[in-house]
Amino acid sequence: MQQQEDSLWARSSLVAHKMRSMELQAVKPHKKGNRRGPTYAYNVKVLWNQAMRVAEQAQKGYEHFVEAWRPAGLE
Repeated sequence: MQQQEDSLWARSSLVAHKMRSMELQAVKPHKKGNRRGPTYAYNVKVLWNQAMRVAEQAQKGYEHFVEAWRPAGLE
């Protein structure tokens, strides 16, 4: 997988957090207001646990996929 590709397994709040960090480093203007952003889930234990369960399921699916994968021509 290349750096530019979106990952099917990526957690959306983690990606949003990283993107906002890069925006701030690039001196983008601060977002004003009292709105909750996409990284809000990192501050709420229940939402964070839910994201971790989804990530664990994705990891198990990936491991199952890799286990069942066989290169073409090797039989």
